[in-house]
Amino acid sequence: MARDRKAYEEDIVWIDNNWDELCKAYADQWIAVIDGKVIANAIELDDLLVQLDDPACTAVEFIEGKDTNGNRIDRY
Repeated sequence: MARDRKAYEEDIVWIDNNWDELCKAYADQWIAVIDGKVIANAIELDDLLVQLDDPACTAVEFIEGKDTNGNRIDRY
């Protein structure tokens, strides 16, 4: 069953609000979030997508770890 747009947008906000913790746990990985929970993670996007029942309705984000100077990358 497809999720509605509001639920998807709430997950995007959740990612923004939890960015620092996500960076610590999932640096340099792709994550998939549904209902404010990380349901899957992988280094390669293709590996993440095959784990998802409905990728089009799942919030997917790459969590960057550090830049080329070794500094943590902030969300914005």
